[in-house]
Amino acid sequence: MRTFELMTEIADRLEADLDGLIAEMDAAILGTTPALGIDAAMAAEASASTRANVRRFLAVARRAADPPPPDVPPEALDVARTVVRRGIESDAIYQAYRRGQQTLWRRWMNVAEQVATSGAELAAVLNVSLDLLFYYSDEVLGRVIAEAQREREQVLGGALARRTAPRSTPRRRAGAWATT
Repeated sequence: MRTFELMTEIADRLEADLDGLIAEMDAAILGTTPALGIDAAMAAEASASTRANVRRFLAVARRAADPPPPDVPPEALDVARTVVRRGIESDAIYQAYRRGQQTLWRRWMNVAEQVATSGAELAAVLNVSLDLLFYYSDEVLGRVIAEAQREREQVLGGALARRTAPRSTPRRRAGAWATT
């Protein structure tokens, strides 16, 4: 089917300008969620996650006829854990993914308009692409949010355990109170 050939061509063209695409996505993401750019290390980690996610999506798009499962890049899980450890609300992850998805989709549509030879071809490639992008984004985002929640539970659980652990336990020994 020509739709899948066009999707491969779109993915190839986007990858040819990957640095430009990532810069555009980073700017959009940091404009929406400035907490992810609070310092150079956080911004670099967020950008690495964006790059890894885009590369994985482009690989999936190239195989749209029989797409591989949407694996979560390790960089995406790393940034989720960092967000939690820095006390940034998990909503920042959601906002960043949606803003990145919007930016990628706009760029994808522009390239699709360049490669499609008819309105029907353009409609077909955009319909399949949109379904694939939303599926990929939703699957990856769900797993990243789950990882952030696990990390938050560990961090908070550890803090709660430290706060609630008794410093000493009074007990009665041979008629007198003692502390252990």
